[in-house]
Amino acid sequence: MSFFDMLFKGAKATAQNVGHKTGEIIEVTKLNFSVSAEEEKIEKIFIALGKRQYEAHCAGQTEEEFVSICEEIDSEEAKIRLLQRAIAELKQTSNCKSCNAIIKKDALFCPKCGIRI
Repeated sequence: MSFFDMLFKGAKATAQNVGHKTGEIIEVTKLNFSVSAEEEKIEKIFIALGKRQYEAHCAGQTEEEFVSICEEIDSEEAKIRLLQRAIAELKQTSNCKSCNAIIKKDALFCPKCGIRI
């Protein structure tokens, strides 16, 4: 095999690897955008909740009507957790069970708290 053949094969393999990594970065970016969108929804719900709470307070009403709003927030937060898990899988990371720090899947110890993984 000539030098140029080996050089061509090496360049081709590198280009394929770069293409794969670029695809992963694009997917992570899309998921991060989705997380931001879900967080914005939660922020709007919090604003609406505060307004309704104040109106209920002024009218002397009970707080029972806010359960459905809180359940909606719980639902949005569950979506965020799913998106964050997908991001962690793409980045090949996980969270420390002790301190919740982001760690590489092949790590033996948490870099933040030092606990054995």
